[in-house]
Amino acid sequence: MFLRLKLYVVFLLAKIAEKIADCVSFEEIIVCYLSFLLYIMILWFLFCITEWQ
Repeated sequence: MFLRLKLYVVFLLAKIAEKIADCVSFEEIIVCYLSFLLYIMILWFLFCITEWQ
């Protein structure tokens, strides 16, 4: 379980770095931030589901 979570974190960090590199304007930074929050919420939801089962 923790290995999967670590892989998610590594993937998340890679995606964040990619998004930051692509972001140029303020609007794109907001979109990157919101997509980051959405991804965190999805990871948290998946983590909670696997813990309850």
